[in-house]
Amino acid sequence: MSIVKNQAFRNQSLWPVLGKIATGLIAGWLLIYLLNMGPLLSILFIAFSCLLIISLDQYKIWLLLLIAANLSKFMYDIGSFTFRPSHFIFLFLVFGWFIALARGNVKIHKVPVLYPLILFVGVNALSSFMYSPEKNTSYQGVILIGLYIGMYIMTVLVISEYPDKHKSIIKIFLAFALAQAIYALMAFFLHYLGIEIGGLTSSPRGFTLPRLEGGLQESDLFGGYEVGMVMIFIALLTGKNTGFRGFFAIIGTIIVLIAVALGFARGSWVGFAVGLVILAFLQKPKKAIFNSRAITFSLILVLTLIVLTLPIASSLTSGATNQLVLRAEKIFEFNAGSGISRTEVQKFAFERWKEKPLLGNGTMSIPKKFRSGTWIFSSFLQALHDTGIVGLFILIWIKLAIIIT
Repeated sequence: MSIVKNQAFRNQSLWPVLGKIATGLIAGWLLIYLLNMGPLLSILFIAFSCLLIISLDQYKIWLLLLIAANLSKFMYDIGSFTFRPSHFIFLFLVFGWFIALARGNVKIHKVPVLYPLILFVGVNALSSFMYSPEKNTSYQGVILIGLYIGMYIMTVLVISEYPDKHKSIIKIFLAFALAQAIYALMAFFLHYLGIEIGGLTSSPRGFTLPRLEGGLQESDLFGGYEVGMVMIFIALLTGKNTGFRGFFAIIGTIIVLIAVALGFARGSWVGFAVGLVILAFLQKPKKAIFNSRAITFSLILVLTLIVLTLPIASSLTSGATNQLVLRAEKIFEFNAGSGISRTEVQKFAFERWKEKPLLGNGTMSIPKKFRSGTWIFSSFLQALHDTGIVGLFILIWIKLAIIIT
């Protein structure tokens, strides 16, 4: 009897060994097959396999999506479509989430502002189908809008599954913003030593300093992104019991704001000023009209920023006029430089909207005779031209719902 048991135990213990041998043989065969495919296809196959495995962990694949979103500068054309790394990572995120849902490992959480977002995609698709003279361009625009709304939805669903990581996620967002600012500032100063590491774009007409864009597609996006993150830095510094280290927040705030100032994106400067005012009222103590601590800190911060950036801009500019001052003086000027082209395309868009006031002319359907291409420089006017009064109403609904939420 004991001999039979021992024999059965030996036979059973062989299975793990045989499994490892089979796995090794399959891996070896795949390696030989990959080498025959060529180096590029081999790398792509390995990357695809790794992403497929990582996608089974929702939090990790979402972090990869966040990293990819910080690298929107890198684009790849496939046919008439332009893809970014974030588009590919998003597909893996969706795949992993559905696998997790099928296995019962995730729940369907409530997504704020979901219904108006879906309606906005729908009205863009309807207007493009009915009225767009450039249907291929419009359909691509609708797909992109849907794609980025999908990223928002998936972000909400994934983050909802990890309530214990919410504070860590905020730190990750701030760390990425700080990394973008440091990279862009390094590129800015190395540029004057004759070393180019990317992260910059050409300056507007009439200005000699380059503009910062970091790993993002353009300087305006960089400025808007950094301002959004710096408002979180300031909120952590002026709020009570936030649980964040003040030293990290102060250093991060200063570095990011220097990058915003030297980025020459006037929209981000206006956004920063408006954001400070809003924050002072949002973080007000009970029985107070506003947060005096936030206002005091903001004034000190602005003065520090001026002291730090004005000498830098003066020392690097080739002309006698300080470039930061010159840019600030023209902040609301629309009769020169890029202001002229923006005014022209917006006037044209408004007049064209009158032809189809209800549903507009289709997504990104403005003629490409302007330097800006199909963009109108205003999300509200873009919605009005592309999707008419209906689309504009939905966009305002989205904005107000976000503020209320």
